[in-house]
Amino acid sequence: MGISTTAWTKVPPQIGAKATANSPTYSLYNESGHSDGCIAFQYGQVSVIDSERLKPAQSFVMTPEVGKLLLFPSWLQHMVYPFKGKGERRTIASNLNCWDVQQPTPEEVQ
Repeated sequence: MGISTTAWTKVPPQIGAKATANSPTYSLYNESGHSDGCIAFQYGQVSVIDSERLKPAQSFVMTPEVGKLLLFPSWLQHMVYPFKGKGERRTIASNLNCWDVQQPTPEEVQ
């Protein structure tokens, strides 16, 4: 079993100053810049016509925020959209592996 983590220590102001979801100018899929620097998780197949089929979302996009820490299973597909604007985005990421460790019996210690 593994756990992945990501945290942000610095985020340029233009990443946090985007239009919010469901506003008329919001879109992750064009040159709007709304996905710049965001992390995306995908846990199923995604199609552009999912909403027309009444299919629930199979992906999730999160905007980075300073001080936010995310922990998620390492098997979960994830990616970060590129950020090419002015400023600096600093991210700390890690992968933690977990193993079941058995304590030795008294006979094994001797």
